[in-house]
Amino acid sequence: MTTTSALTNQTEPTTLEQSLTRLGLENWTPSMELPKAATARRLTEAQNVLESKMMPASPQDRAVAIKRLLDFGRAFNIKINDPQQLAATYNLYLNKLPADLLERSVTLILGSWKWGNRLPTPAEVAEMVNSEMTNRVIMAGKISMALRRIPPPAKEKIESAELDALMRDCRNRFKSKRQKTIEMRGQ
Repeated sequence: MTTTSALTNQTEPTTLEQSLTRLGLENWTPSMELPKAATARRLTEAQNVLESKMMPASPQDRAVAIKRLLDFGRAFNIKINDPQQLAATYNLYLNKLPADLLERSVTLILGSWKWGNRLPTPAEVAEMVNSEMTNRVIMAGKISMALRRIPPPAKEKIESAELDALMRDCRNRFKSKRQKTIEMRGQ
């Protein structure tokens, strides 16, 4: 299943929660062993996706969402004294929300109006998706902790006998080249 964001026009393959489930991290805690599915590569990919999903909405995306709110208010004769000041206030206080959550919040607000003859405050707009944003922060923490639990790739170990043999070989090559150089100079 894919969904397309109206604000960003990007397609996302699955929910973030499904990604955690695929990694086996939905009920994982740091005191537990890492699930086999939680490989360094998969965790890093999930972390990159999650970081992109936590990026704040662009000014253009915020402008689209704010315009939807203001247009709705005007359509229902909600008094807006200074639309530019109101838009600036929304823009200032909603600048941390990701585009998809901002879009979802505005859609929820417009679909279940409960503010009577006023527009919701920026805090009320953000509150509509607070649990989803909190889930993303928790997921980011789990993925970060899981990544820290994965040991770095093992370095190649060279046995001392093998190292001694390599060193002898290097010395012999050096002696051989030095001997050839001496012979060439002597001619």
